[in-house]
Amino acid sequence: ADAVDIIRARPAPLALYVFSRSAAFRERVLAQVSCGGVCVNDVLMHLTVHDLPFGGVGASGMGVCHGRAGFETFSRPQSVLTRGEWPDPALRYPPYGSFAQALLGYRRAERKD
Repeated sequence: ADAVDIIRARPAPLALYVFSRSAAFRERVLAQVSCGGVCVNDVLMHLTVHDLPFGGVGASGMGVCHGRAGFETFSRPQSVLTRGEWPDPALRYPPYGSFAQALLGYRRAERKD
């Protein structure tokens, strides 16, 4: 409990190393401490597994690196919509006349006061 209190009193660490035979203790520490990567009963080995994302939270950094997670962190999807060069029909834009409303399936809502 003291170790968790000491860790939580500081900014989130980039990595957390937990040494314990008790699965309950390990789970309690992981549930109570915000951190980047975690290595249980070892040191630095989580960095050697290419498919494990590694990165920090808060002051220790943002995003992750390694494998697909690193690619996605340092990439930005970009949406691109390309319209063909055919004529742009006026009925595509409001205000919609009765023909466009009928074609698009609009129904006039009656207001009840």
